[in-house]
Amino acid sequence: YNVSIVDSGAWGQKEYWRILEEVKGDIIGIGGTIVQLKSMVQSARIIRKNNPNAWIFFAGRGVLSIDSAVLLQYADAILIGEGEDAVPELLEHEIPFNDSSFPAGWVWKDNSGELHSTGLAPMVDISELPLPAWSLYPIDKYLQFTQSIRGFPVMHIMSSRGCVHNCTFCDYESGRVQVRRRPAEHVVDEMQELSERYSRFGLKDFYFFDPSFMSSRKWSKQLYTELSNIGKFNWGCLARVD
Repeated sequence: YNVSIVDSGAWGQKEYWRILEEVKGDIIGIGGTIVQLKSMVQSARIIRKNNPNAWIFFAGRGVLSIDSAVLLQYADAILIGEGEDAVPELLEHEIPFNDSSFPAGWVWKDNSGELHSTGLAPMVDISELPLPAWSLYPIDKYLQFTQSIRGFPVMHIMSSRGCVHNCTFCDYESGRVQVRRRPAEHVVDEMQELSERYSRFGLKDFYFFDPSFMSSRKWSKQLYTELSNIGKFNWGCLARVD
């Protein structure tokens, strides 16, 4: 597949809308959190106007917070859960997809307007996933932005998925998804690769965005040991005092 990524956070809003007007993909996924739902819908509208034959789906944590029937006014389908398996399995079939094309994790409307669902996509083994395809992202813009704010470049990174808490105000799976952690050496390998690839920025600072980064003392110690053996990275994380 010929894959491209447009990250709204890397561009000003006007430039982002302009880029979407030129998007010509056959299958387009739009993801985001609950606070980005309005932008997701607007993105779908722009793409549909300029590329009416595109097959559009919504994904991300934000889709769990609103009725699927509402979102399907703007998209052809909704992905519920993790997409590393659910999307490739769907792409084994050709457009136009029919009801038998959808694996677990999808909600869609048939030609009569009736909603169908195959439930939640199964959780993937994140220890088996390859490193992210960072070459598809505008990393230069990320690093330039963080450097302008902090005075030095910082790269965000995720070492786990899921959360051990069940906060009613949060859209992050709300304790319903098992916490899974990448092997500590795998995380450090990614940090090393990014540091080497973007050495021209002097990248050595990372920030973990895991919602439950410090909930496992055993795993945390493994990561600290790996990092201390290298000794060249600075890092921070999100954490709860309890």
